[in-house]
Amino acid sequence: MTITIEQIRKTADICDGLAKASKAHVLRSIADQYAEKGQISSRQIEWCQEQIEAFPVEMYEEQVRKRKEWHALWLAKDEQFLKWIDFLTLFYVSRRSVPNEGHIQWYRNCASELRRQLEMYRQGLDVDLHLPRLERLEKSKLRDKLWACFNSTPMYGVGDLVSIRGTAPTFSAWRIIKYGHDKYRDGLHGYQDRKVAKPYKTALVAEVLNATFACRQMHKSKGSTRLYKIVAFSGGRHDECWVCESDIKLVK
Repeated sequence: MTITIEQIRKTADICDGLAKASKAHVLRSIADQYAEKGQISSRQIEWCQEQIEAFPVEMYEEQVRKRKEWHALWLAKDEQFLKWIDFLTLFYVSRRSVPNEGHIQWYRNCASELRRQLEMYRQGLDVDLHLPRLERLEKSKLRDKLWACFNSTPMYGVGDLVSIRGTAPTFSAWRIIKYGHDKYRDGLHGYQDRKVAKPYKTALVAEVLNATFACRQMHKSKGSTRLYKIVAFSGGRHDECWVCESDIKLVK
């Protein structure tokens, strides 16, 4: 198996560009050893070959293309792109997906900083998009599932008649929804409360919010990324609250 110093150094540069700093450091160390002694061990050659195959130049070029695309969307203030960043970061800062608690903790600080940048940008400040932070979140294992949920069609629409699932006397609801990161830490929009279920056996959908912070389980078909503002009418009065999509069903 033949491998050159130039190949090793080139792969180190590619790893740097892909935020694989530790691999890049090891590759450069091996390249320096190769240049100084004129040889490296068979195990080092094998490992370097694995890195060359794992990180081809096409991968780096694709990452550069993505960075340019993100930068252009940021400068253009593309609303869908900004909503995606808001959706993605809120999932991590809210820490409500219990099965993924360890994974979320690993990415939370990164998401929180990117979220603050987004809020300053929306306030009109001249803020550059921190590409390494966005890249890190885009490479997380839950990214594709979150993207699918972000783009999925709501199960219910404004004006639909719905009912709370189950037979329990109370249910969990989101009582207040406020927008603005200055009102709640990390932009969280409300707090959870218990509601009596009986008046909500028939309720009207008044608004739909595509928010990840209320989701403990991410599931595309159950639409657990959304909250619905529902209004119940009983005895000449009305009451309203926000509930998760997975907690309601259409009235038959």
